[in-house]
Amino acid sequence: MMYDDVAHSPFNPYPGQLFNRPGGKDVYEGITIDYRGKDVNASNFLAVLRGNETAMKGIGSGRVLDSGPHDHVFVYYADHGGPGILGMPEPPYLYADDLNAALEDKHKAGGFKKLVIYVEACESGSIFQGFLRSKSNVYAVTAANSVESSWGTYCPGMGKPDPRGLNVCLGDLFSVSWMENSDSSNLAQETLQEQYIRVLFRTSKNLTYRLGSHTMQFGTFCWIDRPCSDFMGNHTLNFTENRGFDDGKQVPQRDANLMPLIYAYKTAPLGSLERQEAYESLSSVYRAREALDKSVYRVAQIVHSQITSTSQAKPDLDFTVLNTEGFDDVSRPIVEDWDCLRDLIATWESMLGFLGEYGMQHSKVFAKLCNIGVDKPTLQSAILQHQLEAMHKDATVWERHVHTSISW
Repeated sequence: MMYDDVAHSPFNPYPGQLFNRPGGKDVYEGITIDYRGKDVNASNFLAVLRGNETAMKGIGSGRVLDSGPHDHVFVYYADHGGPGILGMPEPPYLYADDLNAALEDKHKAGGFKKLVIYVEACESGSIFQGFLRSKSNVYAVTAANSVESSWGTYCPGMGKPDPRGLNVCLGDLFSVSWMENSDSSNLAQETLQEQYIRVLFRTSKNLTYRLGSHTMQFGTFCWIDRPCSDFMGNHTLNFTENRGFDDGKQVPQRDANLMPLIYAYKTAPLGSLERQEAYESLSSVYRAREALDKSVYRVAQIVHSQITSTSQAKPDLDFTVLNTEGFDDVSRPIVEDWDCLRDLIATWESMLGFLGEYGMQHSKVFAKLCNIGVDKPTLQSAILQHQLEAMHKDATVWERHVHTSISW
């Protein structure tokens, strides 16, 4: 299951090919894609995971995870993320409670003996935090904890240029780490725990966490001394080091798609049209991000004012906590009422537009609003007030502009 929008994109200088490391081989050739494009969505993913053939009839290949009580299953999920949510090419988001419910259903139905799931996404630790039981027979590894970004790597300007001239980030640090480890190791000998430790050190920059994230473990740990080959299969070792390519430099995953523009700006001649266009494009993105951040911050402030004035929350609650701090109890899910989180995110997006891959991080704010009792009408009221403030501000700026023009 993959969106499949890159290999045959008109912007791909190597049509029909994909590369995930500098100088690496094409990893697109020979793959089987059961679901692509609009078929890649949360509903279909959960149906495939549950083994629901009826739900997938007439969609893509119709294949599902038809595993039984003696099977070992490996699942790898990569997309953007935010606290409690995983991105999908087609909306809506995949929510943590839905994913964990599907895993639990599969387990109760005898759908696997043991299941391993690796998740590459920002704040991906929030997906399993407080959910997976030690007896679930599910072992999960995530690229990051519940409040931090994952990281992109093999990006333009990191070490010597890619020999193919691909000025994009070719991989995510966590994914590159476990895949290259798998390529270079005897998986019949390396255990899941040994792989985790090696991936942990590379993803965390040797536990310094400078330009790196906290790789996390969840679920059942009693059998992680099993060899990786039990879940990933075995292979002939054919890995070649990326000599001269520096993965000591990474970028937060949400900035990875900006790297081609940043690289173009830095390498274009001074005063050139290319440099100016790159600068304008970057400026536009940063302005939009700043506007979104300010909107979320202001709406949280309005909500805080509303609920404290009506005694719905502690009067001493500092609204900045809604934006800046993490989640206090890592043994519990990040939100108590998941339907509330769905409602608040849907309300925001219906009134102010999609959060997008950058804005997904703000699902933390909506989770915290739910946890202090904020409901859909309260958020709607706060958003309307924010919109009225913005309209008044724009009108005031226009009046000042007209007045200045006339005076001049």
